[in-house]
Amino acid sequence: MLTTFIIILALLGLSASFSSFETALFSLSPLEKHRLQSGTGLSPFIGKILEKPRELLTTVLLGNELVNVAISILGGGIFLELFRGYDIRIVYVVAIVVTTFMVLVFGEIIPKNVAIRSRVIVSQFLIFPYNFFAWLVTPFRVVLTYITDRLVGLFGADPQRRLIVEEEFQTLLEMGQKEGTLADLEGTLIKNMLDFSSMTVAQIMTPRQEIVAIPESFSLKQVFEILRNHRYSRIPVYRENIDHWIGILHVKELIRLRLSAADEISIPSLLKPFVEIKPQQKLSTALEEFKQKRVHMGIVRNEEGFCVGLVTMDDLLGRIFS
Repeated sequence: MLTTFIIILALLGLSASFSSFETALFSLSPLEKHRLQSGTGLSPFIGKILEKPRELLTTVLLGNELVNVAISILGGGIFLELFRGYDIRIVYVVAIVVTTFMVLVFGEIIPKNVAIRSRVIVSQFLIFPYNFFAWLVTPFRVVLTYITDRLVGLFGADPQRRLIVEEEFQTLLEMGQKEGTLADLEGTLIKNMLDFSSMTVAQIMTPRQEIVAIPESFSLKQVFEILRNHRYSRIPVYRENIDHWIGILHVKELIRLRLSAADEISIPSLLKPFVEIKPQQKLSTALEEFKQKRVHMGIVRNEEGFCVGLVTMDDLLGRIFS
């Protein structure tokens, strides 16, 4: 009986761990989540879990239910042993009441209250035990997720749907602006960010027919003639036709040159690199590519490899700060 009692205490500890870990993660503020997702040490592990909330919830609930059922079974066995000879129905009722009270107080209420107050510490302390358990129950979690998704689908709900969709968030922003809790500039910036995440390059690019580009054979004097009519800071340079870019000419490089020396310098020696972008590419991924390669202009090519437009860093940032 002593061994069984010790096992029950250990199971209560597990129940408390599952409950506190779940509460700690779901109680994290947006700033705390950002710090954990971009931090070092244990933080990246927590960041990965936060990216899959449905998987987290399924794993924690599975562990909690298994532990609580085991506590009820073992607790019932202890009570049957202690009160042998009494009406078995009464013994079972008492066992259920006592074990439920123990689980509720020591496995739920107290751990969750502690987790809310020390959510970051609890998250970091329990991350490795959680990962180990999640690995152990992977087959069960996959099956449970599949079954619940099918059942949720029967009621017309999308299990993959975000808790707050973009349209609802837009409504919340408008309400915040009307009530004065959100400044107009802040609201506009957030709306632009939402639009930015869903827009494609094709929606903001300069189409092919409007591109101002020059052949590599142009002299600098000829380039200056083009610049008199078009005030651009950068111009694409092509070979043979506009489908074959060879680089980007920065106007500031031309300004440094004296007009008298224009015929002595070739265009290719002044060119800067560019990136190749797909029309259907999201603006967010295009911006990331621009930053990684440290360029300011890109050619937009279709699946056949033809130039259909161009996009600049100014175009991308303009969608956010306009």
